[in-house]
This record gives sequence, structure tokens and C-alpha cells, in this order.
Amino acid sequence: MITIDKNVSHKIKALDGFKFVLSEEEYQIPKNTNVAAVWFLFGERKEYVLFTYYSILSFLRNTDLKDYSRYIVIPKDYEFEYLLPLFKQFGVNVEYTSKPFKYIDSESEILTNHTHIFSIDSDCFAYTTKKPKNYFNKLSLYLKSLSEVGVINPYLCMNLNKGGGLIMNRLYGYYIALTGLNKSSLRKYYTKEEVEKKHFEPYHIDDIKMSLEPLLLGLNREINIDELVTNFISSQWPVNEVFCLPTEVFKDYLLYELINVSQKRQKWYWDDEIIYKIFFAITQQHNHHIVPLTKTPDNPTSFVIRPHGVPSLETMSDDYLYFLHPYNEIGDWWDIKDLHRVLNNEKPSEEGF
Repeated sequence: MITIDKNVSHKIKALDGFKFVLSEEEYQIPKNTNVAAVWFLFGERKEYVLFTYYSILSFLRNTDLKDYSRYIVIPKDYEFEYLLPLFKQFGVNVEYTSKPFKYIDSESEILTNHTHIFSIDSDCFAYTTKKPKNYFNKLSLYLKSLSEVGVINPYLCMNLNKGGGLIMNRLYGYYIALTGLNKSSLRKYYTKEEVEKKHFEPYHIDDIKMSLEPLLLGLNREINIDELVTNFISSQWPVNEVFCLPTEVFKDYLLYELINVSQKRQKWYWDDEIIYKIFFAITQQHNHHIVPLTKTPDNPTSFVIRPHGVPSLETMSDDYLYFLHPYNEIGDWWDIKDLHRVLNNEKPSEEGF
């Protein structure tokens, strides 16, 4: 049994009183699926192995993931690799990456065998109140239909974040990670007034240039800073706790370079979202089709809801598939009991509760 270390953040402490039960279910490994579901594990926290265990189990129970390939991707020096036999019963393949990051090396068989990667955070769970939902099948058909009408390199995520102040806050955090400097004029982006700004303002332009300058100095290529800033401001937020990317993204050496520069000072630098945003701002942004994986009329996956926190059972509809990401929430207002069956050993039934 995996135990929870007491000396961890409030995210993990919230699990202290929960009675964990390991599943005895077994799933076969499917072959030749266009979409591969991928969980990335890296860093120095064993607790995320437990999160991943229940995340994968929740998607197997509540979606049609059993019909699609599934992987855990780890760096070659991953400390807790010895725990990964836990996932064998779920038909999960373990693959290696050269970076402790949400990254797949270009020579990986994952990229050879699949057209799209569906990345799921370790602390994100799928939940439905009744029978499992056909999610990945609908996603596959949707990606196929986009391809047939000529959409180039679509990527999909849960939240198209346009909050200028929040993005500047994360960009300042990135600047600190690159330089170690936390007392620059960019410090203003740690204030509530700046974080709550809904849109980018003209004065943000020089600050974006200042934030990205250390990165550009570390890259071995010429980049037009004005074009980059324009794309950075105008581009959508590309990834969240759940996102889907074409495998072509991982074959672009620029992504490897960005990660390499970003992790020079901090090996475990965690903000994949800001790095992916920079990547898509540098690459031909106008050629990418951004689609939200939430309720939208023209999206066949639109029965998915990503609520804030964990809704009470009484408010959850039988019609929807919920992607719950409670450990991303700030504060302790949610309760572990509200995770319902997501983390316990009962399966959803045809009849409901």
C-alpha cells in the first residue's frame, strides 16, 4: 500500500483521512489506436504515483479508455519507478523521456503508433453518476472530422485562458525561474490588482519582452521578439490538466530546447502550461486550431464539464462526464468526501445509485 507522507502540501494533506483501496480490476492493452492517453510522472513526490493510480482507474471506469492505448511517461532516473508495477493490471505501458517534464522524445514508439496524445494530470479524475461515457471514441471522430476539412494541427484543452493579469503573473514566475531575480519591476504581477486584470494592456508589451529575454538568449536560434509578443498576447492558452496535442508537436526540436533552457536553473521546473504557450506563440500560431474540451454546441465531446472544485453529488447530472481537478484549487474549502466514488472501490452501474 502506498502511504502519504505527513510533511507535504495542503493538497496531499487533504487525503490523510481517506481510506485507500487498491483495485483488483484488470484491463487488456489495446493496439492501433489513433489517440493515446498519457500520464507524466516526474519529480520527488511519491504521492503522485497514488494520484495517477486513481486517475487512470477513474478514466477506465467512467469513460471508454479501455479501448484506447494508455501510457505512463517517466524520466530515466525516476525515483519511484519501483512502484509502477501497480499499473500493469490496467494495461498501461511505461515509457521513458529524456526530460522531467510533460515531454515525449521524437523517437518514442508513442509518437510512431499514434496521431494524438491526450495528456491527463495525475490529480485529475473522470467521474460520471451512471454508466461510462464514450468519450475517447467521440474525440477520435472529432479529430478525424477536423482533418477531413483541412484543419492543421488542432490542439484541444479544458480552459482557453485569456486573463492577461493571470498570464503575466505566471510569466513573472517563469522569469524568476530563468534568472533567480525576484525583485525586478515585474514584481508588480504578484499583486491582486494586476492578477485580476482581464485583458492585456499596452504597458504589458515591454514587460513581456523583459520576461522572455532570458529565454531567447538561451535559445540557439533567431526569433523576432515583436512577432513573438504579438502571438503571445493573441494566442489561446494551449494546455491544462487535460489537453490533446498532435504527435507532430513532440517532433519539433524547439520544444526540447525550450524545456532545456527552462530547466537549467531548476531541474523540476513545473509550469508546463507557460512553456507550451511560448512554444505555440513561436511556432506558426495561425496554423493551429484551438478547441475547448468543454460544453460547446459544435463539439461532439461537449457533454464534458470541468467544474471548479468538486460539486455535490446532488447537483451532478447523469448526462455529463465530469473532469474533476480538485487538487488544483486554492484553499481548503472542498472536502475529500465530495470526491464520491472517484477514489473508492465501487463501480458506476447502469441503474445509477
